[in-house]
Amino acid sequence: LAVRMLGDFITQLGRLQDERRCLRHADLILLLRQRVEADARFRAALKARYRHVLIDEFQDTDADQLAIFRAIFGDDPARLFGMIGDPKQSIYRFRGADLEVYLSARRNEGLVRGNLARNFRSRDAMVEAVNTLFRGNDAFLDAELRMMPSE
Repeated sequence: LAVRMLGDFITQLGRLQDERRCLRHADLILLLRQRVEADARFRAALKARYRHVLIDEFQDTDADQLAIFRAIFGDDPARLFGMIGDPKQSIYRFRGADLEVYLSARRNEGLVRGNLARNFRSRDAMVEAVNTLFRGNDAFLDAELRMMPSE
């Protein structure tokens, strides 16, 4: 019963959005992707306006967002396409963030990779406690998500 009610709710929500011409966050991203990929003049205008991009919290992006960035910045070595992210902090799966997109981009974009060795946000005692807790512990179950101790 609950599954059917949820399905009915989603269907009615979609109808209301269509009737009222409402767009969700995901709709805006998809529309931008479609426009960037289909419209060479639009893509050229974006390339002329934005020579460099530095994307923070990249671990919370999705495939459509990466496609947008690649279409604008990915084919020109003179452009800076920088990504900053920590896969262990990916928390937006509920809105479409896909950690595999981050991991794939990190493996395949020819990026220069680095890790921050110094934590400027936390007190030394907290940093040492986290380092101690995770030292030698493969808690993240994926070699690409290994804990890197910091100072």
